[in-house]
Amino acid sequence: MSKELVTVTVEDGVATIRVDNPPVNALSPDVPEGIASAMKISTTNPNVQAIVLMGAGRTFVAGADIRELEAAAWGNGAGGPDL
Repeated sequence: MSKELVTVTVEDGVATIRVDNPPVNALSPDVPEGIASAMKISTTNPNVQAIVLMGAGRTFVAGADIRELEAAAWGNGAGGPDL
């Protein structure tokens, strides 16, 4: 069973999107897509009045896989998520 890298909860009109990709919440594959999906869920929920994006643990987002960034820069990667 794989762990969800990005989760969204809604409480009292606030959607909290949490990135949980230890040890530093890096923007590895699946994290940007997870954030985009959570944003879509949050923005289409009529009960949501505010959105908080946070990192689990001690860091927000501290890095990414440099190989993925290089591939995206050269047009060989998946690119950014569609929002």
